[in-house]
Amino acid sequence: MKNYYFCKARQVVVALVLSAASIQLASAGIIFSEPAAVPGVGNGVFAVRFNTGPSDTGPSTTVTGTAGAGPVNDRYLVDYSSNESLIAADNPSATPPMTPQVTGEDGSFRLLDVSVQNGAFTSLFLNFRMPVVPRNPAGRFADITAFGFNGEMAIYTLELSNGNNFFRVDATDGTLLRNLSLLSPFEILDARQARISGLQDAPVPEPATLLSLGIGLAGLVAVRRRPRVPGAVVFGTQPALK
Repeated sequence: MKNYYFCKARQVVVALVLSAASIQLASAGIIFSEPAAVPGVGNGVFAVRFNTGPSDTGPSTTVTGTAGAGPVNDRYLVDYSSNESLIAADNPSATPPMTPQVTGEDGSFRLLDVSVQNGAFTSLFLNFRMPVVPRNPAGRFADITAFGFNGEMAIYTLELSNGNNFFRVDATDGTLLRNLSLLSPFEILDARQARISGLQDAPVPEPATLLSLGIGLAGLVAVRRRPRVPGAVVFGTQPALK
């Protein structure tokens, strides 16, 4: 728990600085939603896998999967990073097939960052699996933060239920996402069934954006815990889709 609030304290200067620096980005949007089912693969939607290409399955504080298509299959590398060692698994030939997943070396994690190496994306879907607790006590949650290349940032509080917790973030109005971060005071067993779309090479930030990001990344404003509000507006966000 102490580690969680320490990391929350690091969410200090960015929220204020980026909110001030991104007023001009009002047309950009980041939509959070909790779909009822996993989206299918195809038509530009790719599963993140660990059994092909230059995948790294750990244990390491960063493990790498592959996604996308191009001159060569699986041309984009997707990094999962934490403050603890992670391991990844992907064995579609197992019986039953093993879902591609990332977990902590000790069986769980509380911090996770997902990004595409030298790339950008517009949609990301993940399933955060929780341990089953009898009578599922109220108040289990995790903060999800999405970052765009031009300083866009939006935070969403995901209320965690027993078992599976499907989650999706979509960028609109020309926004391109660079990474998504999970911060939870509760143990997450694994992140699985990742789907990613809108993959493309990373844009080069404008000088003004680089300046605001450089200042903002010095620290993040401590975001106090609050009840989950679907589609919570942070600036430039839009209502969640249900």
